[in-house]
Amino acid sequence: MRDLLLLRGTTNEDAIAQFEAVLQMMPTCVDCHFNIGVSYGRLDRFEDAEAAWEEAQGEVEQLEARALELQAEIDELKRRLADLENDADDVDDALEEAEEVRDEAQAVRDEARAARDDAAAALERLS
Repeated sequence: MRDLLLLRGTTNEDAIAQFEAVLQMMPTCVDCHFNIGVSYGRLDRFEDAEAAWEEAQGEVEQLEARALELQAEIDELKRRLADLENDADDVDDALEEAEEVRDEAQAVRDEARAARDDAAAALERLS
């Protein structure tokens, strides 16, 4: 957007008006503040240029602060995801162990049935 002023070939006053119009819709447009400052500088309105650049710098600082907040949120979400993945691994391990216990229980049940059948056959022979 910084090249927009040069590409349009507008007067500095028109450029200021256009960038201010954009700022009405996008108040955090750093490039708009910057280009307003450039335009004011070309008009030898240095105090206005400095004010516009200070606005741009303020927006940059706010964006940087928000970026840090977002990075902290991303880091927290990554940590929570890792916890969930660990929990999922724990669940998988628990399911695997439960399947092993089920298989062992089935083997014991089969053994108990065989012993019962053997006992019933022995009783029948004794009768």
